[in-house]
Amino acid sequence: MKPFTLLVKPASGLCNIDCTYCFYKRVLDELYPEQSNALKMTPATAENMLRKYLQIGFDHNAICFQGGEPLLMGLDFYHKVIDYEKKYGTTGQTMGNSFQTNGLLITDEWASFFKKYSMLIGLSCDGPRKIHDHYRIDFAGKGTFDRVMASSDILRRNEVEFNILSMITSYSAAHGEDTWAFFREKGFNHLQFIPCLEIDPSTNRPAEFSITSEQYRDFHKRLFDLWFENGYPDVSIRLYDDILLYMLDGAHQGCCYREACDSYFLIEHNGDVYPCDFFAYDEWKLGNINTDDYISLAGSKIRHEFANRKRVVPPECTGCEFIDFCHCDCPRFRIFNRGNPATRSALCPGFREFLRYSKSRLLEIKNDVLKRRAANRARMQQAQPALQIPDDYPRNAPCPCGSGKKYKKCHGVK
Repeated sequence: MKPFTLLVKPASGLCNIDCTYCFYKRVLDELYPEQSNALKMTPATAENMLRKYLQIGFDHNAICFQGGEPLLMGLDFYHKVIDYEKKYGTTGQTMGNSFQTNGLLITDEWASFFKKYSMLIGLSCDGPRKIHDHYRIDFAGKGTFDRVMASSDILRRNEVEFNILSMITSYSAAHGEDTWAFFREKGFNHLQFIPCLEIDPSTNRPAEFSITSEQYRDFHKRLFDLWFENGYPDVSIRLYDDILLYMLDGAHQGCCYREACDSYFLIEHNGDVYPCDFFAYDEWKLGNINTDDYISLAGSKIRHEFANRKRVVPPECTGCEFIDFCHCDCPRFRIFNRGNPATRSALCPGFREFLRYSKSRLLEIKNDVLKRRAANRARMQQAQPALQIPDDYPRNAPCPCGSGKKYKKCHGVK
């Protein structure tokens, strides 16, 4: 069976802040309106979810908890999660747990828990105060910037690994240079920029906070210039990493650039299963993990239909020089008709221009990485002559030296 990961919403769309652009509010309104006071996963559902996942027998297993706000579940719930993982995991299996959080509930106790179990934290921050607080507000209409910064300090003090997830909106797109300068000043060196593009149901047009294709292009052109001049290789930007990984190894790390949409399952608070968190609609519901198993869900007609919709190539994409990388982009950006596969991504024109703009310098970086890899491989093999690592050894596979780390984090480090 093809390995997959789990994206889990233990508190569904419940949240302790009120971001203007939050698309999970729709889930509460459309899917679970009658359950608004009971949108939390029970230990029994968590156990079923983990037991059935680990008993498949994958060597490497991964779960990302998000929301809404996953920390609303409280620490006791996640201690139970760890207990279930220990109970049903077998010798040789690894389990990676991560969280995507707004950070407001993080305390030293939470951070100690994250550190103990080597959890990676995604901390939402849109940039400096004037940018972050433009849309990321609480229910009193107040900005959340100061509280997020305090949480980043807690994570650092407890030596917890975290990266920054930043939304690119119609407002923040014009402030890319300020955002870059702020993140560099704060020492935030692992960054992910997500384009914000949602439909206003009252107009069936992009919502006012949505980014345009031109804004997306201009934002990344300037950000790439700044990163190339004073960021590489110290700063990781997820999009540029994804492009380079494809150029180097032919691999597609980000799910939005893969050929089919079948790399993970979304698990809702009550065990409902969907193929994607952006397509949590009744027509795409696969089943419920309390009554179904992953093998039957993976083989279902609905999942195959959803996965293969991405293979439909819009006319504008035929013959594009970048199609083997982006595979026509994420279906959620085919924004009309709930991701009509015949519709080109709304971000495509700008994204294609950016790829052309950055291509020559990305090739420079590719050659630099290849030289670094060769030098590192030679150095390691000199230290351990018996360790022979093929040039095409997978970057995400366990390192052949037996350290337990991934190859890219050990002998394959750049």
